[in-house]
Amino acid sequence: MAFDNVPLADIAADLERRFGVTIRITDSAIATRRVTVVDMPVASVTDVLDAAVVPLGLRFHRVGNVISIER
Repeated sequence: MAFDNVPLADIAADLERRFGVTIRITDSAIATRRVTVVDMPVASVTDVLDAAVVPLGLRFHRVGNVISIER
């Protein structure tokens, strides 16, 4: 999986489709942040979020199939 300068909202939508989860981004400014993730093997949705969200200084938490991304 790889993303090149893609808005975080688009990545979230792709992850929702691939992993059957719901991703909520709590701030519209966060949703427009652009992200690059180099080609990486993916075992879980959290693998991708660790690579895409944490470097931006953001955090995420999961409750069941709902993941929230926030500052």
